[in-house]
Amino acid sequence: MLAPMADRPHRQNESPRDEHSRALSHRTALAMAATLGAAAFLIPGPLGAQGPQAGRYVIVDAEAATRARDAAIDRVVAQMSFLVRGIARRRLRAGTPIHRHIRIDPVAGELRVRIGEAYDFRAPPDGTPRRFTDGFGNELQGRMSLEEDRLLLVFRGEDAVVRHTLRRTEAGLRFRLRIHSSRLPADVSYRARYRRLP
Repeated sequence: MLAPMADRPHRQNESPRDEHSRALSHRTALAMAATLGAAAFLIPGPLGAQGPQAGRYVIVDAEAATRARDAAIDRVVAQMSFLVRGIARRRLRAGTPIHRHIRIDPVAGELRVRIGEAYDFRAPPDGTPRRFTDGFGNELQGRMSLEEDRLLLVFRGEDAVVRHTLRRTEAGLRFRLRIHSSRLPADVSYRARYRRLP
């Protein structure tokens, strides 16, 4: 912590103007350090840094993720009338693709997160809402926030809320998708793993 001017010893042959300039430089250094610390989770480095690292990620086992998604959809569809199960299953699978890749990039103090071909979202990771259009042509309101070791993205549409949770692991990311809609008897939720590319 920077001590008050009156409490610090005056350097020999140092004018008040020199001492004031030195204090301003010190304050600037502290401010830069604080800024870098807040953005540390975006910089490739030790696992101890908070949150997911910036970079490209590829799905580890697309077939396992597909089975997990299909099972999650089937559990929800099984609670619906048999008259609508077929069309509901097809629509849910079409609207819940298995994302082959994820990319996280810092851009001018914000984050740009690309999830497969479906989502390309840019915002500060502090919960600030932003309007955007997804890969299906839907107008959504999105926000993202950093919570401990995970990045949470919430996309809200006309009749559904889609939550993506990206949790950092030693090898890459643990991904969780959850879809909530008043038209569904329960939430659709599945998990997948992603490996970070060099």
